[in-house]
Amino acid sequence: MKLMLVSDFTQIKHSLPSTALICVFIVVVMTISMGTPVAGAAAIAAMLSYIVIYSVLANDEAAGWAKLRDTLPLSRRDIVLGRFAGTFIVSIAGCALAIVLALAVSAVMVAFGMDSVIKEMGGMQTTMTITALSSVIGTAFSLIMLSFILPIVMRLGLTRTSRIVPIVFVLAVCLFFALGPGYLDVVPDASMLPVLCGGIIVIALVLFVISAFVTCKLCEAREF
Repeated sequence: MKLMLVSDFTQIKHSLPSTALICVFIVVVMTISMGTPVAGAAAIAAMLSYIVIYSVLANDEAAGWAKLRDTLPLSRRDIVLGRFAGTFIVSIAGCALAIVLALAVSAVMVAFGMDSVIKEMGGMQTTMTITALSSVIGTAFSLIMLSFILPIVMRLGLTRTSRIVPIVFVLAVCLFFALGPGYLDVVPDASMLPVLCGGIIVIALVLFVISAFVTCKLCEAREF
């Protein structure tokens, strides 16, 4: 598993500066345009892992690394667990980066007197708390989506999966709006936000662990 982690991070280390610049741009634009860092932080926390993991998967398929790994003294279980461990590390790093960038931009806005929305939210301390919670929730939803995507990608490959995932995503959205219209207008009490956040984290982690186990079984059963 350690060798798999080193392999994945070696692939992405050259693209990390450009990825970080994209994150900075998104946070700055969203925070300034909306007057609050909450949405920008959630967006970065949710999408950074997708950007990085998609890059790794694309490099794997383009360069044939997946087939090469099958010839190395690595079990398929090690390959799967290494990929999932790398995904989890990237997701946590993305969450931390989102919070740091969003709060840094907010501090600059406060310094230049562009903090009217932040004041309406209850000040910088409240904004920091909500920003952190939104980033964690964004990361949790990212892990949930990757829990469904990674097994398909590692079993079928990125090219075939790219035809399936959009269909699954559209069906999931339709199912959400069909089953939960009555819940969309419910605004939870502020005191319940940490509980809600904790519940989403637990669900995300459980699904992620189950996904890793299922992917191991799928890849071990693959003939080639």
